[in-house]
Amino acid sequence: MTTRKAAESLLVMLRNFKRQALHAAMLRLAHPITSEILELMHRYLMIWLN
Repeated sequence: MTTRKAAESLLVMLRNFKRQALHAAMLRLAHPITSEILELMHRYLMIWLN
């Protein structure tokens, strides 16, 4: 079945991925030292919102 093979190949690829993969249009987090809230937004989202 094609779907099963595609899922298995995706799992193999993800297990062997050597770095963090983060896909987000916006991130909000606290700075680890100052506790200041940082908000990072992708430029395309900023254009769309304006």
